[in-house]
Amino acid sequence: MLRVVVVLMPLAVICTYSQVTPTPPRPVAVDVIPTAEIDPASSSIGIADSSLYGLSPADIDKTLTQLQSIGVQNVRVFVPWALIKMTGPNDLANDANWTLMNNVMDAARAHNMGVLAVISHTPLWAAPSGTLPGAGAPDPAVYADFVKQVATRYGDVISAYEVWNEPNSASFFQPMDPVKYTAILKAVYTTLKGVNGTGGVDPTSTVIAGALAPLQDFFGLTSSPQTFLAAMYAAGAKGYFDAISVHPYEFNQVLKFSQGALNPLAALYQVQQMRAIMVQNGDSQKLIWATEYGFQTVLDQNGVVDPTSNQKQADFIQDFITTWRALTYTGPLFIYTTRDGVPGTDTGYGIFQADWTAKLAVKVISDAIGLPPVVVSPIVALAELIQKALAQFQKAFTSFTASLQTAFSNAVKAFQSLLSGIFKPAAAQPVTTASLAPAAASISADSLAAANRAATELKSQVGGSKDSADHVKAGDKSESGDVKVVDAAEHEAAGAVDTKAVDTKAVDTKAVDTKAEDPKTETPKVDETKPDVKTETPAAETPAAENPKVETPKAETPKAGTSQADSPASAEPKAANESKKPAKDGAAQDKSTDGKADDKSGTKGKSGKKAGKSKKPAPAAAEPSKPTGRSNSEGGGKNSSTDGKSHQHQGA
Repeated sequence: MLRVVVVLMPLAVICTYSQVTPTPPRPVAVDVIPTAEIDPASSSIGIADSSLYGLSPADIDKTLTQLQSIGVQNVRVFVPWALIKMTGPNDLANDANWTLMNNVMDAARAHNMGVLAVISHTPLWAAPSGTLPGAGAPDPAVYADFVKQVATRYGDVISAYEVWNEPNSASFFQPMDPVKYTAILKAVYTTLKGVNGTGGVDPTSTVIAGALAPLQDFFGLTSSPQTFLAAMYAAGAKGYFDAISVHPYEFNQVLKFSQGALNPLAALYQVQQMRAIMVQNGDSQKLIWATEYGFQTVLDQNGVVDPTSNQKQADFIQDFITTWRALTYTGPLFIYTTRDGVPGTDTGYGIFQADWTAKLAVKVISDAIGLPPVVVSPIVALAELIQKALAQFQKAFTSFTASLQTAFSNAVKAFQSLLSGIFKPAAAQPVTTASLAPAAASISADSLAAANRAATELKSQVGGSKDSADHVKAGDKSESGDVKVVDAAEHEAAGAVDTKAVDTKAVDTKAVDTKAEDPKTETPKVDETKPDVKTETPAAETPAAENPKVETPKAETPKAGTSQADSPASAEPKAANESKKPAKDGAAQDKSTDGKADDKSGTKGKSGKKAGKSKKPAPAAAEPSKPTGRSNSEGGGKNSSTDGKSHQHQGA
């Protein structure tokens, strides 16, 4: 005791004689999260307990107390529309139909716990006929009205609203239709949050869509979470929810959650696909909540939880918590459920036995809640980066495929149109006829009559030529009697031109006997190429316009002072007259030359004979417009209309 006094004396002196001023407290900034709000971080762990509705106030209080004792601050509660509004849309007297729900919400309010309210199960009066009790897809407006009543009563307690439970299964939502579900989601979101954030009954709340079960697509009875979510976006769900929820159970209880990344039937694979769909639709900032996950234990022959299944439950829950918190796009998770043996729960899923004996999973949850948030490893970050890249590639590939299909469709249509034009040309005929109608109408009657007369005269010319050719072929000879006339038609058929016949075709103007022409007929111009077919003797050849390429040299006439016809058309009637008159004098042809200086024919008769003998029928084709077939010795006695004048015959 003395020693104590000795020790305390100096301290007492110091305190007595020194002025001690207290240090002012330092302000400390602390992030305070209201206990009634659910922290959206993936580190938040809650319990999904649908059995709270129906328990006594004492049992509800004990349940919440036990949960808080292991660090659980969030609870998912069941709001059964079918039980609260069993008799109709109106409330019973003294709010009798809200009594059980009041017990749950009052206890949560007293414990300052964050509440996630899942509102589901359609009452019979609001369900379509022929649907399972509680599973009928309700009218969106009627359902939204009930949600409004819940929010009005318990908005100060409820942190988040989950729209329906597992609507991707016909057991909970009939018909299983994501479009109908999206319509309900839109009605609820507008009711709670209002339009543009104003006018809602609980605008600060969180609207959770989905609550999707880990199922597969099966003939319209069930749908995988990713298929259902994609259909929701297609129906216009974007902008009408704050987060998506899923129930990533492993019902076979063989594969842990972390082992299902590459298994299309596993929950983790489905969650990854859901995330990819959200990114594609511009909701990369929204999180995925796990509002139910659990493992079912079994009892041994003594009615006690089997030790093996007890350990497996703890292992599966620990694996799920660790894997879920490592993902960067996940929100809170809820383990199903609190206790076994309670009405309204599936036996074996509780983390407590029916007598409140804790299973091994209780310690796993308690330890996980006290742990700091999981730091994402580089491997996980790389995996998420690859996943995002794959999502972008899938989106680009889908767009490319759509563009390719459109281009292919257009090409097929163009090819079909081309084939139609090839194999069905008759369809274009009416258009062609119609397009020619205006041109036909513009032709006058006089023009048509003139064309008909010209065609008739042309036919008569062809007929006359054939008669003349037959006469010549029958044996018409020159005076010398040794040269046979070559039919002009044969030359034309042969298609060749005798250059000598062309060169010696010029006829003396005095040797031509004109009977069909007037002696005073005006001489036409040298360049006139088409004779008047009305005053000419029918020719054996076609009009000169058919072969314009072969030109006939001019034949100068010294005495008359006029030139021979330059064109095939002027020689045409001359050939016809030559074929009709027999040759009488070869001297007349000797006097008519083609203007060449080297022409050796200058004597009468003899010279004509020599020239005639030297000109045999040429196998080559004659000039179509200048038929040749008579020798110089057969030139006498011809009627020529070559230059439009009448020439007298100069026979020997």
